[in-house]
Amino acid sequence: MLTALNITEKPNETTTVSVGTTKQLTTTSTTSSTTTTTTSTTSSTTTTTTSTTSSTTTTPVNGMPAVVILIGVGGPSGCGETTYAKHLANYLHSPFLPVSLDDFFTKPIDIDHPILGHMKSLEEPATINIENFLTTLYQLKNDCESAPLRRSNVAIDKNKTIYIIVEGFLLFALSDDVTSMFDIRLFLDSTQARCRTQHFRRENRIDLKLLDSQVTITDRFSQWYDNLVWAEYLKRRDLQMTNIDKVFKPEEYQNGNYTNVDAYINERVEQIANAALADGETGH
Repeated sequence: MLTALNITEKPNETTTVSVGTTKQLTTTSTTSSTTTTTTSTTSSTTTTTTSTTSSTTTTPVNGMPAVVILIGVGGPSGCGETTYAKHLANYLHSPFLPVSLDDFFTKPIDIDHPILGHMKSLEEPATINIENFLTTLYQLKNDCESAPLRRSNVAIDKNKTIYIIVEGFLLFALSDDVTSMFDIRLFLDSTQARCRTQHFRRENRIDLKLLDSQVTITDRFSQWYDNLVWAEYLKRRDLQMTNIDKVFKPEEYQNGNYTNVDAYINERVEQIANAALADGETGH
């Protein structure tokens, strides 16, 4: 069993550490047979729709391939998907930094908005280099040792499960090829007001000591966020909902309390490990 450190870091605050447990798929090999051992502990049971994607293997080690599990974290801009992705990479001891869809933006496109007028926008899939993004995901799944985004303090152990976290507000609205890459797909839902506030705080680097109720959002920002950012999100919300395994409401993850989300991750990892074990026993 691997004991994972649930680390939540906030600027200008003391880092807090709590202990949780995560599944690792451990592989061993002898000259006569190969044994796969799985151990896990989950803190709660979550009813959800299970995705049918299977994990991908990387370079064989002693005749047994290491398992790479790709986890996608989506949600509207300002929901906190980036913060949770960083937490999850620490929690699962991932040897990689989270992959952000923002890093694959090319350039804004010109639009004529019915309310905001002529302007630049980064809210449409056309602003993302989907081909490069997909290539990166393939590399991470199939040849992760040569992939970038390595964390210097966590080594790759090919005898253990390798977790790679990917986040982005358009993550499950790009293409079927992209969606099918993920073994676990979760979505952090939120309200328009909360996302607007968090986006404003981030853009203006507002002191975390200030409560949301103490933050005054400018009319100009509200018009831009509501009529462009949120409106574009709503256009693709239904599509994203059809492509995910589990939706979490704000009260299930806000204020850095990720107990419910982490429990779901543990549950899904256990399901994937059990499926891999069953496939090994049947020779698939």
